[in-house]
Amino acid sequence: MLNWAEQTYPQYFSGPFADGVYDIYTYRYYPAMGNYIGIAGAKVYVLGPVSGGQILYVGTLGEFRCRIAPGDCPVATREENDDFSSPTIDTCRWFDWSASGGGTSQGNGMRMQTSAAGTFSSARVVSQYMTKGDVQAEITVNAATGFDTAIAHTAQLYASFGLMADDNNRYFIALAKAADKSVIRVLAVSSGVNGAPVFQSFPDIVVTATSIKLRVVQSGATATLSYNIDGNWRTAATLAALSGGAYVELTTTTVGVARQVTATFSDFKITDGTTSWHRYVRGRQQRRADFIAGGTGGDSMNYRIWGNSWGNVNPLQAMKASGMSWYGTDVTFNSAPELAALPPSQWGTIPFQNKFWRAKEIVAQDLKNAAAAGLRLYLQLYLTEGPAHFGTQSAPAAWQGLSVADTASRLRTETHALVSSYKAQGINVEVYAVGNEIDLGILGFRPGERIALPPAGLSTLDVNYLRASVWPTEAILLKAGIEGIKAADPNAKIVLHIAGLSLPVPSDIFIKAFFKFMVDQGVPFDYAALSHPYLTYPGRVDEYSTDCWMQRIQETSDYIATLGKRTMISEGNYPRASGAYAALPMPEFPFTDSGQAGWVREHLRHANNNPNMIGFLYWYPDYFIGMSPNDPGTLLIPQQTGLFYPDLTATPAMMEFGIGPLVGQ
Repeated sequence: MLNWAEQTYPQYFSGPFADGVYDIYTYRYYPAMGNYIGIAGAKVYVLGPVSGGQILYVGTLGEFRCRIAPGDCPVATREENDDFSSPTIDTCRWFDWSASGGGTSQGNGMRMQTSAAGTFSSARVVSQYMTKGDVQAEITVNAATGFDTAIAHTAQLYASFGLMADDNNRYFIALAKAADKSVIRVLAVSSGVNGAPVFQSFPDIVVTATSIKLRVVQSGATATLSYNIDGNWRTAATLAALSGGAYVELTTTTVGVARQVTATFSDFKITDGTTSWHRYVRGRQQRRADFIAGGTGGDSMNYRIWGNSWGNVNPLQAMKASGMSWYGTDVTFNSAPELAALPPSQWGTIPFQNKFWRAKEIVAQDLKNAAAAGLRLYLQLYLTEGPAHFGTQSAPAAWQGLSVADTASRLRTETHALVSSYKAQGINVEVYAVGNEIDLGILGFRPGERIALPPAGLSTLDVNYLRASVWPTEAILLKAGIEGIKAADPNAKIVLHIAGLSLPVPSDIFIKAFFKFMVDQGVPFDYAALSHPYLTYPGRVDEYSTDCWMQRIQETSDYIATLGKRTMISEGNYPRASGAYAALPMPEFPFTDSGQAGWVREHLRHANNNPNMIGFLYWYPDYFIGMSPNDPGTLLIPQQTGLFYPDLTATPAMMEFGIGPLVGQ
């Protein structure tokens, strides 16, 4: 157990150690890390910075058994395994990535069906966990309907089982149709120039069976794909294994034929090997002293000065009193001389101008007010003259057309000047986010702007295209921005913030690829930050139980921890009132006061009990319904997700930030 912990979590358990016994615990202590692992009977505990300074129960030896020694774990007990007997897809295990009318249903097997509405359709699911290195997995597939009729030689029709690292690095073995014959087919895809797929095919093997077992074995650098019709396993192909982690993939697909095809998958097993599967278990409500818990706001200050929406109430003081310990806001590269020429007490004597929004002067005063309320400070740099987010990342007007090197130089100078100015004013920002939702580049160096779009057929979210064409430039610019910050404030913590969880990519493949690339490029950041999906946009959080959603975030933060980084949710909110949202509520959290409070509670519970998580910031808590009655088009949603009532008292969700013992002081 102890050796496995060192290998799996070296960021917490590494270096010289001392073994000992204390009370009921047999423990190992790592002085350089300050952390303990203890075993008492069959239970496992940790203590130290990893647990916020409190003894934290993390599971039983039995629960860790399959993770420590998968080869000794009985197949029937592996939690990854699935007989697909439940009436709905298990979102703890699988992500439905179906396209073009394809779909899945469950009950006595997973039925994967294509659509006859077009000549391409795919029912597709991908595991929510990764295999690690050597692995053996198998499944049974039954050709239910649509396989009995011949197809054109140029068409494809198959039900497949395989592994994928990403959409263009994958392989599978399938029960397929070739003209009028049923065949076993193997196909491998790798990433080529600019991320374009390169296909490797193998000779088809004619079969007559309509029900067949398929097996995938990765061992070292080799993958062996086999099939079983009569009780005997036969090798269909041997090919290069996928390096690093991979996901299990099931598909039923039609290409070049408009036909409804159904295949039923059953009895999925991982019979050998290690995966990232880690069942989420709710811990106690607690508040870690090292945890960044609070909200990101800023508009309330504008409304206090120019809108008279808050009367004598200071929302920052109310946030602190409710239990928030951090305040975050955003800043543009705009400066407002009109504000600089007046004391803040007189700003309300001049009309509000759009350029005031998140201008340096007004943000400086907002940060001073937050510090005066006892809140610690988090600042996100937009890197331009207006808002920046996933959909827009423009450069300042004066930087348009500059080379990458010149843009990096200007960015380094601007971030240094901004941070130096704030420090000179006595503003102690502890954490800086360099950009906001920077998934696809910054400062105009983005697909279709200053960087060419991907080859035909590839999405701008394709990680191989981004690795080749977008992220290298972004890494250069991020390093420059960080250099400017650190030159002014060497103690500053640095955040890279992407939309991540909101993207229509399975199993957080995109998130992991982004942060691994930035680490590999030597971008010096401390925390990986994610936006939680907003219900104002189409989304699928309603498909998840609470525990499966937290398990997905947990799996991603576990991976990011292997890169030596901790994860935070730096943007997220939830409605407390019904409205015209594009997504449905999560099953446990209706759009009510109690539903909103429950949503906050469970995110704080998960993150405060997960040593790989470092923070949770609620987006725009400083809103209430009616705060902006003249601008419902753009501000209705923040009003409905805000954490204040119209009488300016805190909602139950706000109070969740103060619930639970403070640990790790």
